[in-house]
Amino acid sequence: MRIQPLCLALAAGFVTACAALPAAEFHVAPQGNDGGPGTQEAPFATLDRAREAVRAVAQQEPATVIVRGGTYALERPLVFSPEDSGTKDRPVAYVAAPGERPVVSGGVPITGWRQEGTFLVATVPAVKEGRLAFKSLFVNGRRAIRAREPDGGFHRIRGVLEPDLEQSDTRKNRRIDINRQGFVFAGDDIQPWPDLADAVVVRYAAWETSLNWIESVDADRRRVLFTEPKGWAPGTQGIRDPKGDRYFVENIRAGLDEPGEWHLDRATGEVRYLPREGEKAETLEAVAGVLERLVEFRGDPATDKTVRHIRLQGLTFAHTDWDGGNTRNVPVTQAQVPLGSAMIFARGAVGCAIEECEVVHGGTHGIWLEEGCRANRVVRCQIHDLGGGGVYIGGGGDPGSKTFHTHLAARRTTERRSDPLAATDNTVDNCFIHDLNHVFHGSVGVWLGIASHTRVTRNEICDLDYSGISVGWDWSSGSPPVAQANLIQGNHIHHLGYGELSDLAGIYTLGRQPGSILRNNVIHDVNDYLYGGWGIYNDQGSSEFRIVKNVVFDTNDESYNVAGAGRAGSRAIVFDEQPGATPSFAPSLKYAVDWFEGEARVAFDIMPARQEGVTFVVAWRDWFDADIVPGPSVQILPTGDVRCGGRILARLRLPKASAAFHRVSWIGFLCSGAGTATVRLDNLEMSCR
Repeated sequence: MRIQPLCLALAAGFVTACAALPAAEFHVAPQGNDGGPGTQEAPFATLDRAREAVRAVAQQEPATVIVRGGTYALERPLVFSPEDSGTKDRPVAYVAAPGERPVVSGGVPITGWRQEGTFLVATVPAVKEGRLAFKSLFVNGRRAIRAREPDGGFHRIRGVLEPDLEQSDTRKNRRIDINRQGFVFAGDDIQPWPDLADAVVVRYAAWETSLNWIESVDADRRRVLFTEPKGWAPGTQGIRDPKGDRYFVENIRAGLDEPGEWHLDRATGEVRYLPREGEKAETLEAVAGVLERLVEFRGDPATDKTVRHIRLQGLTFAHTDWDGGNTRNVPVTQAQVPLGSAMIFARGAVGCAIEECEVVHGGTHGIWLEEGCRANRVVRCQIHDLGGGGVYIGGGGDPGSKTFHTHLAARRTTERRSDPLAATDNTVDNCFIHDLNHVFHGSVGVWLGIASHTRVTRNEICDLDYSGISVGWDWSSGSPPVAQANLIQGNHIHHLGYGELSDLAGIYTLGRQPGSILRNNVIHDVNDYLYGGWGIYNDQGSSEFRIVKNVVFDTNDESYNVAGAGRAGSRAIVFDEQPGATPSFAPSLKYAVDWFEGEARVAFDIMPARQEGVTFVVAWRDWFDADIVPGPSVQILPTGDVRCGGRILARLRLPKASAAFHRVSWIGFLCSGAGTATVRLDNLEMSCR
């Protein structure tokens, strides 16, 4: 341990003490000794021992742990409790040694590979003895794929188990338990394989996927029954897929037929791997993910016992699994929030930081700052190759649970910072978040749940199967709000969806959020499966957002979509049209409503165009199960004529603009209303001829 000396300052004849508090410094190296003093010459061997040394001096003086390069294999998570805290003036830091790469690993190396035909095989005694089971394997720095059928694409569900239970009100069908617990398959897509007990059916819905273990297979009737009901019943989430919902089966030896795939036989303890080109038994480096969490900040915000002022810097966190306890209790809902786990998980952390770290090769989410986390920072990190999402902030819970609405009601406070369980004033800045969703395909890059005063700025988020950023976890415009004043600014969000899921966006919002701003974000290349590849999507209850100066292009569907939102704003929405652009089928702006009776009215203002040839179109559509039924379309022609159904309804003589008005730079479209319903504008087009 090193103590920094006190220094003196001379000024105008006075001698004053300055500088610096004494500082403790400890060192850790993989080849160290926990029985030593933890100095540079005689470092500790484990992070646990370094934490104990820091605890002895914490809050008395600043403390830094210098972590040397190499791998630190954890047998259990590294837990920081309130006793490990620093203070604002006496912080605690765990930092990488200059120029070195320490790796905190939750995995176990798999060694002793041998060639058997086309396969590489290793025997793991702990698996055969029942002490170890894993579902994630990383080979030569790459994620290996659990053997699956089919190798590319999907099988299709042919029917539900009990169609007679279905009702004309299709919304009720989503929760029929027996239909959520299995389905009818085609041909021999699912077979009574010898390792059926360990097989997992990965079933796709519109915006989420579920993992299902098999209880039985009736090959004659082509019926599969799972161990429990999960998700929505087939065909009930979003738009019904006319080809049938998709699924594949993984972790079956019969599917081990593509390079990069692997299979674990728990009975024999054998891992079989089909090597990629150039991979050989004698040089193979394989690590099985075992732990689910690597680091925990374990506070209790309800009793004001928080973990404070600890910084992790320059470290790599790698090699974790999902369902680490092998309970097979893996819940599913939007954004995979009920998973409730991450490689770095914090509850009741205050003033902590994760800086310049790499979070990689994980089974679940990367980082989660959950309930009671305040003023924490995730900055300049690379987060990638994960089974789940990137950074999650705030509490949430399963909206399908019986306690969800009670929990949500308890979080409704006028001043969010007064709620001890609220996540407030956290920052995610300048991070590269990419290559996610390898297990939980509905996870997102950055998720804000019951969180306020959050700054998500200057991040690049890409290569996901679902949304880039999700803001909010309240499907109503309730008051007081559970989230507010979140800033989403300056992010580059691109290459999302890849045709895997639907109902997604670059930025997705829920609920009333006064003071929240989406500004200066660039969003592009958003591609859905059946519908809903949007740039910005204000979903149910969204209101009181300020959405300004975002750039959206190359999306499958509308740049901006509003569905079941709350009160509309008072600012115009801007459409930029380029000369010679071809009008598309998808509107630039759409408001989704479900009006069945009554008199519907729409009012809007446009600024008349001085430039010749500009036409403004508003179309009404009925849309159900991907069938679009045209309704009335109204065109405002360059002449000022208003046309509908082939007839001129009115001839407007529009006033000319001032002499200073030379071109149409933008046209704003404004929706306002005093009721709870909002307006759907579909097939909105502009043309300039």
